[in-house]
Amino acid sequence: MFSKIVAELDNKVVRMLFESYGIAKNCESYLESTTYLLRYLKYNTPKTKETSMVFPPHTDKTFTTILYQNHISGLKVQTRDLQWITLEFPPSSFVVMAGEALRGWSNDRVLTPIHKVIMDINGSETRYTMGLFTFLKDDKIIEVAEELIDEEHPLKFKPFVHLDLIKFFDTERGRRSQNLVEDFCGV
Repeated sequence: MFSKIVAELDNKVVRMLFESYGIAKNCESYLESTTYLLRYLKYNTPKTKETSMVFPPHTDKTFTTILYQNHISGLKVQTRDLQWITLEFPPSSFVVMAGEALRGWSNDRVLTPIHKVIMDINGSETRYTMGLFTFLKDDKIIEVAEELIDEEHPLKFKPFVHLDLIKFFDTERGRRSQNLVEDFCGV
């Protein structure tokens, strides 16, 4: 039941995104090609006398990610000016983040946030998070819509298959990349 509700939320977010760029006509084919991975994440309290990073800085390789956590914070996101901020989730709220595939689809208009998980030494409770990670099925080509290309925003990425982006990330060059989509399919 939880996954169905969060998948419906994802559909609404993706529809709003497509509509905000004036390309709602393309939305349905993306939604029909979406597949989901639901993960249950558990972060124990630190065993040391200091704050510890329990998940290192990274970007998601998804199209979108939706997170729901218990009342224990720890998710930090890097801003465009390279500052780390802690996201505070109000009760019963979700955080939606763009993944690398969405960044490629948007012609670099949508930020793929670098984020990490930190557990505070003063914390005495375990942090639980449910994550719904969305991917586009094997044969769906992700490409920048013509409406997202102009003089101010020239084409930055060639069309690609989402699974191929993930396979690229699994290579030595992909894991070292500081700009995954650009290194994979940049123009």
